[in-house]
Amino acid sequence: MTAAEAFSGDSPRARFLTWTAHLLVPVTAVTFVLSVISDIAPDWMPWLGALASTAGNAVFGVAILHYLFAGLCVRCMQEVPEDAARQAVRRRWLLWVWHRLPAFAVAYMVLMVAAFVAKMTLGMFWLFLLPDTLVLALAGAVWAHHRLRPWCPYCRDWDQDGAHEPSPVPPAGVKQS
Repeated sequence: MTAAEAFSGDSPRARFLTWTAHLLVPVTAVTFVLSVISDIAPDWMPWLGALASTAGNAVFGVAILHYLFAGLCVRCMQEVPEDAARQAVRRRWLLWVWHRLPAFAVAYMVLMVAAFVAKMTLGMFWLFLLPDTLVLALAGAVWAHHRLRPWCPYCRDWDQDGAHEPSPVPPAGVKQS
């Protein structure tokens, strides 16, 4: 089964995956807060950061698959803001991040390895704040791009693609504006 098939239709699986994908913003916010608590006070609840990270990564992965393969579901369409063009201009940096997601994923992995090494050798737990903050920005980029995709300045240039097709001449007697 392909990812597109998993999100299509009205099956219980497709509804669950769609529901999970739309939890991206609240789950990321909770994950970030719990991860920061775990980074600042690692002895308080050592399992907290791992639990938060696992849940956040699962929802993040499902959200990316939903946004890539499911297209715009009814809930996605309802979440498109009325002033989407203006928001696309204001959130241009998030849209830029989306278009460089693989590079930022590599940066996240490098930061995680560096933070882990610093934790094991120097006891510097707070360095995990860097990858945690990057995940917050990446989740925001995924969410923003999906809502603002038609207005994204980094997606294909609609004016430059394909040959120009002139509008047909209207039949006689048709009022032209």
